[in-house]
Amino acid sequence: MNDLRSLRSLGVEGEIFCVKGSGAGFHDFINRFRKEKELIVMTDFDNEGRELSRTLTRELCHMRIKADSSIRSQMEGLVKSEIKGVEELAGYIEKVKTAS
Repeated sequence: MNDLRSLRSLGVEGEIFCVKGSGAGFHDFINRFRKEKELIVMTDFDNEGRELSRTLTRELCHMRIKADSSIRSQMEGLVKSEIKGVEELAGYIEKVKTAS
């Protein structure tokens, strides 16, 4: 789970769920959140990640769960096209910090 490791090294706390690492189908994955009120959606920054973010957000909203993808959008704007995935995020941020 490189995505999980990257987010933890950036100080992200709380539960992190990875769609692809869950071993469940998409709808089984989504259904585990039925009792939640709000979730943060973070997906990769490539086309597949953007589409997954839209799909997750739409499905969660249908379940009356507030799906916040604003952090993902902000991060995508910051990394531009330099990285494609969440797993690269911690290394990228470290590189930017040391270059400053």
